[in-house]
Amino acid sequence: MWIAELRGDRSMALGLLVDPARAGGAPTAITQIHGAAAGMLYRTGHHAEARRELETWFEVASNGEDESMSEETPALVECLVALGTAEMVRAAHEAFEARAARAPHTIVYATLQGRCTGYARGAIAASLGFEHDAEARFNEGLTAAERERCPLDAARCLYGLAGVAERRGNEAEAAARREAAAAICDRHGVSLVVDQLPRA
Repeated sequence: MWIAELRGDRSMALGLLVDPARAGGAPTAITQIHGAAAGMLYRTGHHAEARRELETWFEVASNGEDESMSEETPALVECLVALGTAEMVRAAHEAFEARAARAPHTIVYATLQGRCTGYARGAIAASLGFEHDAEARFNEGLTAAERERCPLDAARCLYGLAGVAERRGNEAEAAARREAAAAICDRHGVSLVVDQLPRA
């Protein structure tokens, strides 16, 4: 599903969404399926359906452990900050903070979705108005992405940093960051829809 999306084959990506019935009633499986669907549907322009999936995800995830929520949020963060309620966004932020406080080292990658956690944490912090925290998380994610050779995650973090610069009135830096992000996508021939990434 993720590979099809990155290749720009949205029809195939949507066709590969998992039927929630396959979760077998397991809460973690239910949240993973609905969370993945929320993100995919949002990024492919199906916002009403994405909102329903997001609400179902949150209803189950908010009654579980914060580790589960923080692990799943990177797959749907664009949908969460765009369509989620303030309660949802705060809960995701608190889940990340609680997990980070327990972890013996910085968690930089969400293996379930193959996505950088720094970008997700930065986007959520920015949407809550925690500007300095957002900048730190985007930079943290960019450093990790470059170190681990994850170019699309680097592009996401660059776009997040562009939003930070824009909100501070630094249009030149914002433009440079966006140009760098777009160049990465062009270089790798990947359909990363950067204009759907949250600026706030």
